[in-house]
Amino acid sequence: MCKFAEATDTYVVLGTRDRLDVIVLDSRVGSQAVLDLRLTPGKRLNIASSLMGSALLAAIPELERCYLQGNVERRAGRDWPMLRRRMAEKIWQVHELGFCMSLGEWEPELATVAVPVCVPEQPPLVLACIGRSARMARAPVERE
Repeated sequence: MCKFAEATDTYVVLGTRDRLDVIVLDSRVGSQAVLDLRLTPGKRLNIASSLMGSALLAAIPELERCYLQGNVERRAGRDWPMLRRRMAEKIWQVHELGFCMSLGEWEPELATVAVPVCVPEQPPLVLACIGRSARMARAPVERE
């Protein structure tokens, strides 16, 4: 994580699911990165409104995913249709590409790529790389 963060001047985050949240386990930031995201271990992100959450949802069995989405729907209220659409799109990206990305979609100045990491007999993890959208164009992100 350190080497990748340094080589790409990005923020690299490792997380896992805890109920309806993603909890940050570890993070590293490149010395030239101009981000201060404060994604330190223990930080919680809503599974429904984070790219890391969508990547984690893509890694779990469909029955479990449907159960979690039902709980997310009850919590989200009026935001549910938009969140459901975003989650479905990102889950599809993981199944088709192996990763999902948001290039300025949720936060205009941020680009994020997330990938589930599955270790046998362990809960799924998610690894994300976050950088400035101006420095992360779609073609290189998809290629690299």
